[in-house]
Amino acid sequence: MPPGKVDYTLETFFSTFSKLTYQLCNDLDSLVYATNSVLEDFLGDGVVYLELRTIPRASPGITQEQYINSVLDTTEKFRSKTKRMSVFLILAIDRGSMTAAEADEIVNLAIENKSRGVVGVDICGNPTKGDVSIYKEPFAKAKANGLGITLHFAVTTASASASELSTLLSFQPDRLGHVIHVPDEIKKEIARRKLSLELCISCNTDDVGFFCSPVSNEYLLAAQHFGLSRTDLLDMCIKSAEAIFVSEYHKGRIQGMLEVFATRFDSA
Repeated sequence: MPPGKVDYTLETFFSTFSKLTYQLCNDLDSLVYATNSVLEDFLGDGVVYLELRTIPRASPGITQEQYINSVLDTTEKFRSKTKRMSVFLILAIDRGSMTAAEADEIVNLAIENKSRGVVGVDICGNPTKGDVSIYKEPFAKAKANGLGITLHFAVTTASASASELSTLLSFQPDRLGHVIHVPDEIKKEIARRKLSLELCISCNTDDVGFFCSPVSNEYLLAAQHFGLSRTDLLDMCIKSAEAIFVSEYHKGRIQGMLEVFATRFDSA
């Protein structure tokens, strides 16, 4: 956590989103502005490949279809303008508020928009709320249609029961996020499956505006706390490219860029 930021808890985090953020992004103009702002921030931080997660939320005057089309249109224009960062989308399901039918609608949207850059689906939201077992069929559909699956996993003790974690693993995820409060038996199963982990040292890299920790700072925190060298970080980046939700072409391209960067670093 950045110096001086001592008032951040899960309670204040989710309260901020439900009471402020969702109310601020409640029309297409604000959605376009917010999307562009996020993309500019990641580009400015040196990101070359981004999977941007969003929950398609209907609101007065905006349908889910309009929401997702607006975000996709914005990312497409951004890619063509900058040509320096590949951007793809993960559609997320809010476990605290969405029914199985609503989750199915989001999965259908993801399937319909694969050709436009939607690469996966996720379960996120307040980890103290909801029953994730109701989403089994929507995620089975997502898997059958070739979408990547990543899940917020064991974020708090309230969402770390053996029953919930086993249920989430039954969705056949490709990646798991956070992975904090994990019993030893579940750890062994994760290792056996060789699942990729999305670990954010400060909490949520995707919520930079709240936690004030861009991805570059996350790497710095990892290096400081685990004694990693720059070479260690580069190796970690190169290996992590295997876990992205797009084609082998993109994986090879990213790994090639990192290897070139590593060569330049070694010769400097």
